Amino acid sequence: TLGLLGLAMLAVGSLVYIALASVSSHYHAPGATLEEQATLGLVWVGVQSVFNATDTVGLLLLPIGVIVLGFVMRRAPSFGKSFGRLIVVLGVVAVVGMSIAVADPRSQIALFGIFLGAIIGQVIFPILLGWKVYSLSRVP
Repeated sequence: TLGLLGLAMLAVGSLVYIALASVSSHYHAPGATLEEQATLGLVWVGVQSVFNATDTVGLLLLPIGVIVLGFVMRRAPSFGKSFGRLIVVLGVVAVVGMSIAVADPRSQIALFGIFLGAIIGQVIFPILLGWKVYSLSRVP
């Protein structure tokens, strides 16, 4: 559930351009005064901040869901303890990476933390899980 909620938050975060299209059209409309443009600039920053927050929450919830799933996999005999531990470790690394990015978003390591959280949560984990489920399905 946490993983699905994280994916939903990432999906909402990807809608930022749809939300800002209206603000942009009003900003560039003929007859827009300087005061209106200044206000729309602030609205733009506020809307962008909301969508940045949804991305951050999504990139934190997704690896937390991976960690929980890894703990459950450790108890399942078909997945095995070592595979479950690997998934837990990957999830913890992703959460730590995203936490660094949240703590100091302007640092050089923040970009690495976001990259690490996104790659583990959206690329490495699904590939590993898919490979494991596929190999389990082939065993008679």
